[in-house]
Amino acid sequence: MKKAICVLSFLMFVLAGFSCAMATDVLFIVGNSTTLSPGDKALNDHLSGRGFTVILKQQTKLQASDVIGHDLVVISHSVGQSTVGKILKPLATPIVCAEPTLFDDLGMTLKGNS
Repeated sequence: MKKAICVLSFLMFVLAGFSCAMATDVLFIVGNSTTLSPGDKALNDHLSGRGFTVILKQQTKLQASDVIGHDLVVISHSVGQSTVGKILKPLATPIVCAEPTLFDDLGMTLKGNS
């Protein structure tokens, strides 16, 4: 729980620096889009409250075409090891990832160093 709060605080800090003029449409990838975890709900509310248009997408239903038209992709800590990294890695849309186990899949670190 403490780790989740730290990750959530960090994400809010990072995303606070984004201006609505820079990124307005956010694709928020979560573990379960039907029942958001408390952290996912808090981040979703924070982004919406800052003027972002947030589209929720469940990790198991994500396709590369879902990213088209979005200015930013946010990957929740609730996303587990999945094909998310393989789907998103070749795309040019900026990504904020709160799930460290996906860092190497996204090419953010070397394999095994996440």
